[in-house]
Amino acid sequence: MVMKAATVRNYAVFLSLIVGAPLIITILIGSRSPYSIITFFIVLDVVVAVSMAATYLRYRTLADTYYRGILDFYSQKPVDLNGRRVAILIASYNEDPLMVAQNALVSSLSVGPENVYVLDDSTNPTIVTRLKLIAKRTGFNYIHRDNRRGYKAGAINDWLRAYSDKYDYAMILDADQMLLPGLIGRLLKFFDDDRVAFVQVPQYYSNTRTWIGMVSWIQQLPFLRVVMRARDVRRSPFMLGSGTLFKIRPLLEVGGFNEDTVTEDIYTSLELLKRGYYGRYIDVPALWSGEPPQSYTAYWVQQSRWSLGGFQLLPRLLNASIGLTQFWDYLNGVLYWLKVSVLTLAEVVAPVLFIFLNAYYFRYVWFFFIIYIPISFFLLYNYLLSMRRYKYDLRTFFLHYSLQSIDSFPTTLSFLTWITGRKRPFKVTPKGGGTRTPIRLVLPTLIIIGLLLAASILGIMKLLEETNFWYRVTVVVNLFWALWLLTGYGIGLFLIMSGEAPSRIRRTWKQKYMPELFDVSPLVHYAVELETTISHYDERLAAKFSSDDPRVRLIRESSRESVEHAKVYAQIADTLGIVKWSSYSPVLTSFLDAVMRRVSESETKCLSDSSKGLDPLCLLIDEELMMRMVAQLVKEILSDYLTEEIIERLDHIADDEVEHFYAKLYLINALQGETGPIALETKGINSNNSK
Repeated sequence: MVMKAATVRNYAVFLSLIVGAPLIITILIGSRSPYSIITFFIVLDVVVAVSMAATYLRYRTLADTYYRGILDFYSQKPVDLNGRRVAILIASYNEDPLMVAQNALVSSLSVGPENVYVLDDSTNPTIVTRLKLIAKRTGFNYIHRDNRRGYKAGAINDWLRAYSDKYDYAMILDADQMLLPGLIGRLLKFFDDDRVAFVQVPQYYSNTRTWIGMVSWIQQLPFLRVVMRARDVRRSPFMLGSGTLFKIRPLLEVGGFNEDTVTEDIYTSLELLKRGYYGRYIDVPALWSGEPPQSYTAYWVQQSRWSLGGFQLLPRLLNASIGLTQFWDYLNGVLYWLKVSVLTLAEVVAPVLFIFLNAYYFRYVWFFFIIYIPISFFLLYNYLLSMRRYKYDLRTFFLHYSLQSIDSFPTTLSFLTWITGRKRPFKVTPKGGGTRTPIRLVLPTLIIIGLLLAASILGIMKLLEETNFWYRVTVVVNLFWALWLLTGYGIGLFLIMSGEAPSRIRRTWKQKYMPELFDVSPLVHYAVELETTISHYDERLAAKFSSDDPRVRLIRESSRESVEHAKVYAQIADTLGIVKWSSYSPVLTSFLDAVMRRVSESETKCLSDSSKGLDPLCLLIDEELMMRMVAQLVKEILSDYLTEEIIERLDHIADDEVEHFYAKLYLINALQGETGPIALETKGINSNNSK
């Protein structure tokens, strides 16, 4: 079979970079010894670093151009959804039912609850029961599978087979991510180009409470703010697994999402690219909630899956008939995982071997000075320059570098898994939980630190004892190298062993939405009015029934707490004058109009003299989660301007809304004579709910 020209080109580029150039350089400057294999890997490391630095330099230029056009996104009118059939798919696996329910309700503000589908593969029967009940009460669609065929990709493909004829577009969200209301209409306009198969919005981590969580978010910033922006300009962005709005027809043309890999998103993106389609990356605040890996265990799982997916992509990428620019962008992603994994460990081995065994892997020591160190500092300079507007400075770089250092272990295991052809099951990144790390995951870092520390001590001793000038120069080079790596792995160990980061540190380095894009003052003022209205409504509703009824007492307590919530929002409104807003105010209050209309309709139906009994529909259960969203959103956007006390009170408001939600859900069950595992240990109702 004759290979296509594009395939020949792809193999030529790849083999020249990975084998040809490193091999020639190794022959020219490497030592004539068994240590030449180390020389090859170090040279390969340098070649990959050079190519990545050059690519990143180009990305930086394109990203700056992209940034200047962001505000134009908001100046355009959104596309009317009339006639555009859009579904939102929320993938879930043993997730907190409350988190999933809130996501579904917030999503319903964009497309209606009848067009929201929770695709649940949970194996926990309690979670399944709760989600079924909440879906029944709130109106979104709940689909549960008894098998996990194809995992997330399989769940989406099953939905496509059942519902694709009803919709033109679908958006994928993870269970912990929430879509800002009013954004889908603006994203749809990018599909006016028939070649656009998907629109990707950036992921966002809001709950960065631990050191690992905070730094894993910092680690994403160069990718989201520079790499993906530049790739949008070059028409080579790929799906990120969530926050993806896709056109259904092109997806069906490539057979849906690929189920043979652990990262179906990038695989499917490549298949679409081969068919002549491409995606767009629109870097605007669209998802305002998301949880990063909070522990090294969770981070290990996440990075193992992502890196394995990158390695699995390589054979298909080499045989893909796509443009050279697009091929290079995708290959650059694979090179990143190669650099982080085996090449990082090669960097550790080289100075240790020289200091302990006098293993000369270069004939010319100046090679390191002339090539490696300048490249490293050149890349550092570009990182800092390109990220200066995102609170990314030298301190955050070292945190980023240190987390990437300890990333070498899970990614190297993924590389070995791919090379040996072993199968690895799809694992969801664990959410929440503790921050303790099993010793088996910490042990590799401890071993590396021990080797580098011993090599550093021995290197200092040799430096003091030896008199040969060139030998001393070689020792200095390797000693510097060992100390640099020791710093990275040492800080990495600190990140592994540390729990929650101090609030001051989190606020200093927290990445938030740009205030100039989001005038939330109308939202805060509306929240005051809405909390007050809901309080009055609940109080009048409770007054219609016996005060001895414990169920009515819950409604009264909910009313009193809504009054306190309104006071907090009023206090926040008084401080908003310090924020300089732009003229644009996004659609942050439109969804509250629907909530207010619902309250008004309920007043007519439930508070009139003719109404009898306590109708479950009068309890306004959805509104509790909506107001929880308001508290979280206000906190997320305004955290730079609020005191610790106000932030804490917003957290209390969010907790109160959870209690109200479960209390009213319990009442609905009681009023309709149903029983189940729904309830909570609050307000006098016993249950095993965990928020």
